[in-house]
Amino acid sequence: MKQVFKSLPGLGLPWKAASVIKNQLYDRSVLPIYQAPIPVMSIGNLTMGGTGKTPMILDLVHWFEDQYRVAVINRSYGGSLKKSICLDPRNKLYSESEPKTASVVGDEALLLQNSFKKTSVFTGPNKSQSAEFAAQNSDLDFLIVDDGFQHRRLSRDCDVVILDATETMNNYECFPAGRGREDFSSLLRADAIFITKTNLAPVIQVQKLMQRIDQLFQQNQMNRQVPIYQFDFLIDRVERVEFLEGQGRVARHLVSTKELTGQDWLAVSAIGNPESFERSAASLQLRLTGHLKYPDHHSYKDQDLIEIHEKSIGKKIMITEKDLVKWAEMKIPKSMDVYVLCQRVSCQSDQGTCYLFLYEKMMEKYGTRI
Repeated sequence: MKQVFKSLPGLGLPWKAASVIKNQLYDRSVLPIYQAPIPVMSIGNLTMGGTGKTPMILDLVHWFEDQYRVAVINRSYGGSLKKSICLDPRNKLYSESEPKTASVVGDEALLLQNSFKKTSVFTGPNKSQSAEFAAQNSDLDFLIVDDGFQHRRLSRDCDVVILDATETMNNYECFPAGRGREDFSSLLRADAIFITKTNLAPVIQVQKLMQRIDQLFQQNQMNRQVPIYQFDFLIDRVERVEFLEGQGRVARHLVSTKELTGQDWLAVSAIGNPESFERSAASLQLRLTGHLKYPDHHSYKDQDLIEIHEKSIGKKIMITEKDLVKWAEMKIPKSMDVYVLCQRVSCQSDQGTCYLFLYEKMMEKYGTRI
């Protein structure tokens, strides 16, 4: 299918035109923009997911949350929510009225909230409404918006755009010719650029991406003042998962990577870029015999579980943390030996310098530190 798309020039033009018109309407204040009463930082993409945004947000929040009162704004993609809610049971705004399951609040929102020590996640069908709900009802220093680059309805003070080093240049074409949500030139709106998974891509591919970014600024007669930070994606740990009685209850047991070799493995994922997950699993020297790839945010059904069970006979199963929040809500047969691959990001330059730049950029118009 991808080859068919590439052979049809201009296939992405309608999508590109629609995104250009939308951006112009926001730039000219024709469409309304919500201005939160506190600073806002957005972490977003140019392409349709799979760039490593969630591990980046986890790392960013862990760095900030010991010093600042932060909340994460998320859209409940794949969930059934009709309004904005707080997922943090420690927060006064938390309510028991809605089940806190992936099918209701979305898999990414649940993964984020389960990972934070102090930070609350606010999610719902509309990011602007969730941001307003959080900012108006909480004592916060600032907001971090998950996947906010295209959500122009919400004003932000710092825009971070993530580019995946493993993406081919063709993938930046607007959908359906590629995976682009908007034209590559939209990168000119960014305050900082993060290139992720640099350790999983050939050096020449990273260099070509850097060259294309520089060419974009040169073509627009701009000296690039936007900093570019490169991040490696590393394996943090592997855990064996024990599914307990009761929905959402699991026990996770740390295992040595040495225990994983010499056996057949089946990878299973429902993420934006399954190939990068496969590369990470392969770096453990696993003997991968197959990879069941489901669409991003896929809601697993009984038929999926039957397929996975049949294809995993005599094998161990490796899944992502994003998938685990959904698997925890299913009845997993005890005969299925399931492991979760946990990843972390590592900035190739000084992490503190990088994150401090984002904070100071976000605070520019406020004239002072919080």
